[in-house]
Amino acid sequence: MKHKIALIAILVVVGLLASCVSTPKEPPAPAVQEVKPMPDRTGADAAKKAADAAKAQADTLKAGSIAKTEYDAAVAVYGTAEADLAASRFPEAEKGYKQAETGFLAAAKIVTDKKSGAEAAKKAADSARAQAEAQKAPTAAKTDYDAGVQAYAAAETEMTAFRFPEAEAGYKKAEASFTRALKLITDKQGLVADSKKSADTARGKADTMKAAVAAKAEYDAAVAAYKKAEADLAASRYLDADASFRLAEEGFNKAAALAAERKATAEAAMKSADESLTATDQRLKAIETELTATPGGN
Repeated sequence: MKHKIALIAILVVVGLLASCVSTPKEPPAPAVQEVKPMPDRTGADAAKKAADAAKAQADTLKAGSIAKTEYDAAVAVYGTAEADLAASRFPEAEKGYKQAETGFLAAAKIVTDKKSGAEAAKKAADSARAQAEAQKAPTAAKTDYDAGVQAYAAAETEMTAFRFPEAEAGYKKAEASFTRALKLITDKQGLVADSKKSADTARGKADTMKAAVAAKAEYDAAVAAYKKAEADLAASRYLDADASFRLAEEGFNKAAALAAERKATAEAAMKSADESLTATDQRLKAIETELTATPGGN
């Protein structure tokens, strides 16, 4: 009995040992770390590219000096966006770049609007200058024309330097000077037209009175003055032309009056001569009658 119990105990121990050898102990599983996805920077990069393009446009137009407030504000926002991008705060960076783009575009528009105003003023000045030059303003209205040329040159300098408000003001000043020159010429032309018309009327009257023969010296002097007036008019010397036409008018009127006076004198002399001839004829007839009536007369 004791042997049987010992045998059973030995078998139990052997079984336990076999169990330990056949089933190795598994090591503990490693801890699983959660992998976070990288933030998407695509939107921020695209917004930065657009902001850079807007900034380049503004810089080309010198918006930093012409639209300084708007430009500087955009630069500040752009700087903040750059910091957000460096810190991988991509949504904030994207938002900042978009705000910067809007600011740069606004600054650029301010410049283009001012430039458009200057360009419109330049166009108006060019038109006024062309009209003045067509009427020979450089000589006919030299003072006003020269003032316009000087203002125009100054405006060109301002335009080249992108100082558009100053350029616009300069072009408008030039336009005003050219317009004054043109008006002065127009006024002078009207004045000359009136004096020429008066001279033509006086000449017609003198021609009717045959003054070219009856008052040749005075008529010829008036013709010379008229020709000088025409030459002055052709050369756009309007004041000289006006003076010469007035002198011609005076000469033709004088010639006409002298011709009329001489005609009247001649007509009076002819009338006197006719009356004398008539009286003589009557006297002769009376003598003939007396001789006929005398006895022994023939």
